Amino acid sequence: MRVAFLLDHYDPARGGLERATAVLARHLQRDGHEARVYGLTAARDVPGSFHRVEVGRAPRGELERSLAERSVAAARADGCDLVVGMRHCPEADVYWPHGGSHAATLAAGEASRGPLAGTVARWLHRVSPRHRVFLALEEEALAGGARRIWAVSDLVRRELVEAVPACAPRIDVHANGVDRDIFHPRLRDRHRDAFCRHLGISPDAPVFLFLGTNRRLKGWHVLLKALSGITHLRWTCVTAGPDAAEAALGGEGHGLTGRLVVAPYDDVRPLYGAADVMVQPTFRDPCSLSTLEALASGVPVVTTTANGAA
Repeated sequence: MRVAFLLDHYDPARGGLERATAVLARHLQRDGHEARVYGLTAARDVPGSFHRVEVGRAPRGELERSLAERSVAAARADGCDLVVGMRHCPEADVYWPHGGSHAATLAAGEASRGPLAGTVARWLHRVSPRHRVFLALEEEALAGGARRIWAVSDLVRRELVEAVPACAPRIDVHANGVDRDIFHPRLRDRHRDAFCRHLGISPDAPVFLFLGTNRRLKGWHVLLKALSGITHLRWTCVTAGPDAAEAALGGEGHGLTGRLVVAPYDDVRPLYGAADVMVQPTFRDPCSLSTLEALASGVPVVTTTANGAA
């Protein structure tokens, strides 16, 4: 079987959507199927074959619509047996929106900014050509463009049905999962001491872990405020990701200088091995892979009901 995945950028290091695509592509190849990814860019040496979709130059809204339609057309023209829409697209055999409802994602981002900034963000979202196109594409897929719809959690299923009630009979819940041969409690024995020595962390003090690329949406500012109130014991907060260094500098305003440690992000297993607690005070997470990876590694997780993995 030839399976097509439609998304913007294919880099498993970016997080949930791309990482889930890579995991499924690897499993498909192992079982003798062909996994083809259609999008704009891809990292090197990713599972499956990548096929760049040319969209030319256009205003952002038109570009998003063009990418969606051309990705579907390219997959159909290449004779793919199954087209899986990971990004917003007008039609697919399976629509698998890892981000859940786009409207719910926008609302959560607005809430994370507080009353005043959130009101400004809400107005900007309403006039944004890009977000208007995303909402329109999502509605087209939910209203009938997608034959089947996969929700990554019950939270996402409820959001999608609320957006388009008619889509309910076509939705199946397929929660994210992790490979327990890769993520397991033995990581602590394997990585804890070496990780702490390398980063100058006391192995006797609690180590909190925060992961997330969209830090405001994942509640980084909430965590900083909470950590600033823990003055009765020694602790270290480890964070990693593309903007981790800049985010750690922001902790100085909360009196956390020296308490925040930036770690490499190329392999997350040592992070789970070193952590005592993973903290995710998220405003929005359809079904956090890092939550599941931490739990599989024996690390307790503090999160919110806005995390579909909860």
